[in-house]
Amino acid sequence: MAKPLPGEIFYDLGCGTGLPSAIAAIMFPELASSGGVEYLEVITEMGARAIEKITKSCNDQGIRLAPLDVRRGDILEVDWSNADILLCNNVTWNA
Repeated sequence: MAKPLPGEIFYDLGCGTGLPSAIAAIMFPELASSGGVEYLEVITEMGARAIEKITKSCNDQGIRLAPLDVRRGDILEVDWSNADILLCNNVTWNA
């Protein structure tokens, strides 16, 4: 698997609390951004709090990370066409 290139955008569809986006932002700080969209409001809120803590911890420790964002939305309605790297992990949808 190739390493992401500087300036690329990582996007997680159905991102839950945003853990994959946070990992990408930390492992590849040269990304233009790392983020995702989650349909469930309560999960999105949990993700926002987790990302605040992760961002603060990284800043406190001098760890550089890519801009990180998790937001609420429907993957069928949000524009993610600028993404270079997409993740969509199906763990709850019906087959």
